[in-house]
Amino acid sequence: MLIRYVDLSQIVHTRPENGLINFKSTLNYTPMPAQNPDYIRISELIENNEHDEAVSFAETCLEKYGDDPELMLLLVEACNYSWNLKRADNLLLVLQEKKLSREHKKRFTQLRIHYYVNCARMELTGEMKVGDEITIEYPKSKEEWQNAVRFYNLAKMIQDPDEENVERLEKLETVTAGLSDFMETAGQSEDEEDEMDPGVLLDFLASTMIINDDEPDYYSEYSAEDELAHQKVREVFELWGEKTNEDGEVTRSPDNYGQILKTDKILAQIAQLNHSHPKVKEIVENITEVNNYYREVTPDTRKIMFSSVAISLGVLALLWVTPMLLTYNAPNFTYNADDWILYRNAEMWFDSSVRESDTELHDQKRILSAGTQLTPIARIQRNWIQVRTPDGDKGFVHYNNFKGAQQVTLTQDAPVMNRSTNQAIDTLRAGTVISLTHFENKPWENRGSAQVRTPSGKTGEIDYWRSGIRFPMLTFLPHLNQTYTY
Repeated sequence: MLIRYVDLSQIVHTRPENGLINFKSTLNYTPMPAQNPDYIRISELIENNEHDEAVSFAETCLEKYGDDPELMLLLVEACNYSWNLKRADNLLLVLQEKKLSREHKKRFTQLRIHYYVNCARMELTGEMKVGDEITIEYPKSKEEWQNAVRFYNLAKMIQDPDEENVERLEKLETVTAGLSDFMETAGQSEDEEDEMDPGVLLDFLASTMIINDDEPDYYSEYSAEDELAHQKVREVFELWGEKTNEDGEVTRSPDNYGQILKTDKILAQIAQLNHSHPKVKEIVENITEVNNYYREVTPDTRKIMFSSVAISLGVLALLWVTPMLLTYNAPNFTYNADDWILYRNAEMWFDSSVRESDTELHDQKRILSAGTQLTPIARIQRNWIQVRTPDGDKGFVHYNNFKGAQQVTLTQDAPVMNRSTNQAIDTLRAGTVISLTHFENKPWENRGSAQVRTPSGKTGEIDYWRSGIRFPMLTFLPHLNQTYTY
């Protein structure tokens, strides 16, 4: 004699790549005929279980034909079967505002029921295997059950479900509204997110089913392989510790992750045996179910220990490597050494936070003599150059202290003005190379002037900003990455 789940016997499912539950139902459906050949194609794709292709093609048709109710209903149907519930919900909301024909209203009603049933089933994340092929879903926590019941009630409120939806609702009822008594009496914790023991839920569901006389007798004679498998089962029971639930019932389950791994080895040994007795198979499946359940809720202390050691070693390695990684190595570049000779005494600052407006810097400075040959490293901000002195010091020097800064190229036409008469004495064209004899910035006059000597030998001033002066010496100089140390 075998108890089985009569009203769930048709439920068989697999999980596709997207992780959603895809039920293979024995029920058939007949899509509403459509004259449009594209609509007929969508119906054929749905009928052939090519649901993702149907959704994709229907979306393309939606761009072509617009919000045609017939097309939108087909798309909702495809979305329901492909478990694209968010898209189905959006389409149903749009259709609800449309004026539909009587036939379209009927289909809209059935699609809404199907949608709510799918929403309820999405809340059921637990799985239990019944027999060799049948797998049923169940809520793993009270919160999941409440969410599933809410969607089930929404589906039940819609009147006149067709035959297919009636069967869907009947199957769903067992693991939603049918679990009301169980949720009240099964000793649930106050925390609605706590997972339920699948074995206790399985016993409750079994108590609500009927006896089927057609099933094989569990107490028929064991074969030699069945007996060996049963001995292995007893090894598991001896390995597992006893637990007493709130009702005073004594059950067995693994106490720690080590017992879970030992159970895996015993189950692997059982799998090598050619056992066929239904009772043995049922017990092995129950052991597998319980072992997998406790695998999810029991911490693997070995992994935790190894992870802690690995993290500690990683931190030590990071602390060792970080100074090397955060040491800035300026890239090599080509430059003219004569450009980087100081033509006047200059200040070199050791603080990398230099700004043009800084008048008091926190670090010590050094005075470099005119004629000192410096090695450029990188450019920081707009006007400061990181350099290395002949004796190995590193610091920051303003670019206008170098000989190379006296040779500039104009990027725009510029008049040369006589300061005393404020009259133009020459006009320089863009691309002209000139010599700066003195640079003076006058922010209070809202202009910058540069004293220059033209190729013809005239001396005057040009507007520094409007002439678009470019310094060839800075062209290939890399910018300093200030996130590094130096």
